Amino acid sequence: AYVDAEIKSFSGADCWTGQTNSLGCSTDAATGRNSQDLGGKDLNNSPDFKMTLSAEYFQPLTSMPFDGFFNLSYQYQSDVNFSLLADPGSEQDSYGVLNLSIGIVERENQRYEITLFANNVTDEEFVTGLGNIGGLWGGTPVYAQVVPRGAQTYAGIEVGFNF
Repeated sequence: AYVDAEIKSFSGADCWTGQTNSLGCSTDAATGRNSQDLGGKDLNNSPDFKMTLSAEYFQPLTSMPFDGFFNLSYQYQSDVNFSLLADPGSEQDSYGVLNLSIGIVERENQRYEITLFANNVTDEEFVTGLGNIGGLWGGTPVYAQVVPRGAQTYAGIEVGFNF
């Protein structure tokens, strides 16, 4: 999906921790308040492009009571900024995740399925949240991130039963 989400108008927005005048933060002479104009900036948490491609190969195993399958799935996301204030330190680079699985499924009634899987086989590092929490430490930029399980390679066996 392609989405070009941008902020139409947002003058007077707070500056991000550590933002200077040269980086777009201006100080109101009368009030001393720092602010920036976010009009035209990308909307936070909204990558321009996201896609998923999947393929599955199914192989009948006629001499067995089950059939085999192989699945390949790839998810891609373009870069995204998690900060509404457009803090460049809160940007996540684009990334892609490749997942593979192979398994068997009972032919007649699909009563059981056994799958061996490996997710994020290329060990692509990414986060699902990233923010500047420097306001808690006197204004020095400090970043906290949320790292999901899928940001590391992991594998396993999945067994399913239908009854």
